[in-house]
Amino acid sequence: MQISGLSLGDMLSWAQDPLHADLLRQLEAEICQLLDGELPSPVIAAFWGNFKHNPALMSWFKYLGSGWKMLLKSGLDGDQYSLPVLQRIIKEVLMHQSFPR
Repeated sequence: MQISGLSLGDMLSWAQDPLHADLLRQLEAEICQLLDGELPSPVIAAFWGNFKHNPALMSWFKYLGSGWKMLLKSGLDGDQYSLPVLQRIIKEVLMHQSFPR
């Protein structure tokens, strides 16, 4: 997936807030739990549908640019690969967030 319009600096700045970093860690833990089992498409779609009810996460996802719309659409369609992609993005941000500046 090509991510155009990615704003990595803004993503990392957003994650500097301890509450936001905790939110990403919780999301990563939830993804890990989901990936431990067999995931039917409706479960994947429901996971992605929950983001609409979380304004803080929605504000972070906008920094992914147009790639976010593609990732969200594939997740809402129940694509099994959408979760590992999101997990990878979160891990990268948390890894960079933990480096001293």
